[in-house]
Amino acid sequence: SWGVISSAAFSNHGTALLIIENHKAILYDLTKQTISLQERLSLHTFKGHTLPITSVAFSLDDKHILTGSYGEIFLWDVKTGRLVMKVEGMVDTHISALACSPRCTTIFVGYHDGQGFLFDCITKQKLLTLKVSEKTSIEAITFNSEKEVILGIKAEDRVYVWSSALNQYHETVKVPSYLIHSLVFSPDGKSLLMGLKDGTVYVWCYTHAALSNQGISIDVFPTRNV
Repeated sequence: SWGVISSAAFSNHGTALLIIENHKAILYDLTKQTISLQERLSLHTFKGHTLPITSVAFSLDDKHILTGSYGEIFLWDVKTGRLVMKVEGMVDTHISALACSPRCTTIFVGYHDGQGFLFDCITKQKLLTLKVSEKTSIEAITFNSEKEVILGIKAEDRVYVWSSALNQYHETVKVPSYLIHSLVFSPDGKSLLMGLKDGTVYVWCYTHAALSNQGISIDVFPTRNV
């Protein structure tokens, strides 16, 4: 049986599921048909965080997993279950989003207070420090390439996308901030999905560091959180 499950994430190829239980992450094999998740094979249990894990991410090729808590960021090898690297020198506050580049050479860390850091896994140095404002929160991160990072930023009554390649922001849609519940990018970085607390989902197309003028609105579950 599990304790408190704070988060979960599917691998990009849909063959594994990562369950976050307080200070540890458990990786399950989804390739075999079973009645319940508890009966599925547990591939690895990733332990080492001193505080509860708040954010996780798979690399694009599913070979690595990122886990982050308050000031602690670990990079794990999926095949062996071993700790590859511990990212040092991060801010000791709530991590809201994580992502690594396609070849896992860089990592971007986003915080609820609007701070963001781009970290080089080879040199183990910060490449970029981003501070939007105290009223913002970095809710979603994806990489279009090894050099371009796209961020979903919740700020006041708008959602923005920030491109590291162009070093500028792009406004997506004007929505009251109290309605914004979640932001997520598609694995290929071409679509941005925004879930609202009234049950509406917006789908926005992203091409060439710009967003389409209009998004598709989908009414999923009225008055329910998405």
